[in-house]
Formats: sequence, structure tokens, C-alpha cells
Amino acid sequence: MGTTGKTLFVSMSKGQIQARAKFRDFDGRIRLVAKHGRTRAAAERALKIELTNRQTPGGSSVIAVAANPVRDSSARISVGKKSPGL
Repeated sequence: MGTTGKTLFVSMSKGQIQARAKFRDFDGRIRLVAKHGRTRAAAERALKIELTNRQTPGGSSVIAVAANPVRDSSARISVGKKSPGL
């Protein structure tokens, strides 16, 4: 999830260039994402920014991540709240 395919470029009217790529969204669905620019490079930069700032379909940019018990334990040990032997 959160992966993108090959970027394709299309010449639009008025000299605009459209950069587009398929993106596997955070809900598992593949969507076409497109951005425009005056040049090919500008369109590609705009697309990369859009993909970097992509939010989940519900509007939240926060993704739930499973807790890491090893990291949590080592953090508690380092602050003296748990002994290393337990």
C-alpha cells in the first residue's frame, strides 16, 4: 500500500503537460493520480508532491501501525521503568 507505478506524460491543451501514475491507496484500491505543469519536469514534481502528501480515503493522513513490543520494552528499560531481565 502506498506504492506507485510508472509515471506517464500526456500533452494537454494550452501547452500543459499532465503527469499521471497509478497509486495503490491506503485502502488497497488502485487509483489514477494526475497533476499538471507547464513543463514535463514541473508536472512530475507536482505529481510527486501529491503522492507524498497523499491522505487516506477517509481524509486522515495518519495510518495506524501495530505496536512494536520490543521497541516499547526497550524504551521502558532505558527510562528505568522495567528491568532488563523481565
